[in-house]
Amino acid sequence: MRFRYALPLAAALLVAACHPYVIKDKFLNRAVRIRRRSAVVNPFGANSAATHKQAGARCYGLQTRLAGIGWTREVFPWGKMEPELQKPDWSFTNGILEQTDALGVRLLPVIDQCATWARYDVLAECADKAVQMPNVYHWRNHVRMTVGRYKDKVEFWEIWNRPDDPAHFAGQHQDYVRLLKAAYGAARGADPNCVVLMGTVADAAWLDRALKLGAANYCDVICVALTAADTRPASAILTEREPPDTDTVGGNRKAERTVDISAKPYSEAQELMGIRDQLDRFKVVLENHEVKKPFWITSAAIRPAPAGLQARFLVKLYTTAMAYGANCVFCEDFVSRMNGGVAEGLLYPDLSRRPAAKAHALLSKLLAHVVSGRVIADDPGGLTHYEFKALDEIIQVAWSAGESAAPLPIGYKQVCDMDGEIRPLTVGEEKTGELIVGKEPIFITAEIIEQPAWDPYARELQ
Repeated sequence: MRFRYALPLAAALLVAACHPYVIKDKFLNRAVRIRRRSAVVNPFGANSAATHKQAGARCYGLQTRLAGIGWTREVFPWGKMEPELQKPDWSFTNGILEQTDALGVRLLPVIDQCATWARYDVLAECADKAVQMPNVYHWRNHVRMTVGRYKDKVEFWEIWNRPDDPAHFAGQHQDYVRLLKAAYGAARGADPNCVVLMGTVADAAWLDRALKLGAANYCDVICVALTAADTRPASAILTEREPPDTDTVGGNRKAERTVDISAKPYSEAQELMGIRDQLDRFKVVLENHEVKKPFWITSAAIRPAPAGLQARFLVKLYTTAMAYGANCVFCEDFVSRMNGGVAEGLLYPDLSRRPAAKAHALLSKLLAHVVSGRVIADDPGGLTHYEFKALDEIIQVAWSAGESAAPLPIGYKQVCDMDGEIRPLTVGEEKTGELIVGKEPIFITAEIIEQPAWDPYARELQ
C-alpha cells in the first residue's frame, strides 16, 4: 500500500527540485521566477553567522551544521565596497561569500549604509555619515553593480537594515521608499530572477506609513523584526546553573556556569504575549493595505534567560511565528556576546552548545519542509496548539500554561519532546485520544490524510 504512493511522491519531489521557484505576487498580478539549487530550503537562519570573529574555527562550522542553521544574514556596507567613486573593492564581500560556502549555508545580503562620498546632502549635520540619505543616482548604480556581480551566487537581496530606526537610517519614510524603488529597478535590471526584500522593520506604524507611500510596489518580500519587551528594572539577577554538557565541540565547559541577567525575573508568558501582539500588528497593517506577499522574520530576539527556559521559549517563538505565516525566521545572535554576563545566543562564547542550539536543530529537522500551517488553539492562559503540513507528514506543536488536553490527530504516528526523545502514550491517553501537555512543548507527527476542499483551517504560508 505504501509503495503505491512512493513513486508519485518521488516524482513530485524530483519535479520540484528541477523547476524554478516561483513567488506569486498577487498585488502586482505577476510571478517572480528564480532558479534555486533546491526547491526545499531550511527556513531558519542567523544574523552575521559568516562574519563572526570565530567563523574560521573548525568547530564553528560543525556547530552551525549541528544547530540546523540554513541561512546567514550579512550586511554589505557600501563604504567598504566602493570607498571611492567608481573604484570598487570587492574583497570584503568576496570573503563573506567564501565563508558562507564554507559553512554550507545560504546568504541573505543586506545592501546597506551610505558611502561617505555619495551622501545626498554633504552639509547635513550627522554623527554617523553612513546612515544618511544617499544620492539616488549613485545608489542605483551601486545596487546594479552589486547584484550584477553576484547574481550567479545570490538570489535574495534585502534593501537597507532597519530603515525605521534613526540609528540605522536618518531619512524619512518617503526617502526610504525612493531608495527602495531605485534599488528594485536596478536589481531587476541586473538580475531579472532576483528577489528583493524590503528592509527589516520593527515598528508596525512605520511600516504602515511606508506602505501608504507605495513601498509594497517595490519589493517581493516584507521583512520584520521581533523585539523582546524589556521593561524590567536593572536590579534583579538570575543565576543559571547547568549540569555538564557532554555534547560539546568547542571545548570542555565548567560543570556550573553562572550567567547574570540584569532585569526583573523572566516571564515567558509576558514575552509570548508581546510576540503575538507584534505579529498581530504587522498582520493588520498588511491586511489593511491588501499586501499579499511573503514575510520573513529576519531578526528574532531570544531574550536572555536560564538555559532551559531560553530553549523552550525559542521553540514557542519560532512555531508561533510560522503559525502566523512567517516563511523564514532568523535568530538575532548565533554566538552569545555575554555583554555584562548576559547570554542570549545559541552558543556560548567558547562555541559550546546551549540547550537552545539543540532545540533549534530539532526545529530545523521537523519544520524545514513546511508548506502550510494553521492555528488549532491559541490561548495564552491555556492550550496553544499549532499544526504544520510538510511534504510527507503533519507536524503539530502543543504546550499549555497549566495542564491541558490536546486531541490526537488522525493518522497519529508518534510524540517527541524537546530533546527529540519519543514519548509513548499513557493508557489514559490511548483511551481518550487526547494528549496531556504542560509548559514543555511537544511535537506530534501524523500521516497526511486528505482534507475536504472546504477545510476552513487550511491556509497556505504566503
